Amino acid sequence: MEIKRSGTQPSTHGGAPGTGEYRVMLGAALNVGITPAEAKEIVYQAVPYVGMGKVFDFLHATNDALRGKGIALPLPSESTTTRERTSPSATTAAC
Repeated sequence: MEIKRSGTQPSTHGGAPGTGEYRVMLGAALNVGITPAEAKEIVYQAVPYVGMGKVFDFLHATNDALRGKGIALPLPSESTTTRERTSPSATTAAC
């Protein structure tokens, strides 16, 4: 539980004007077991709350931190959704 709690910490900095503290917290979260995919997902989940404009710098800070740890980007896909599993109404545009 402690690892996951540390992983949610960077998301609280998504609305902050700077990335300095976020970089520190992200480094700590990665050191205690947050996966690269979880780190990126935390940033993605902040978009609806603070907007892409504020998240943009944090996304780049996340990528920089991951590259700094020798992690190749883009990360492998972890998607579980396929066309076969998607309802027909979700794949056609409403006119």
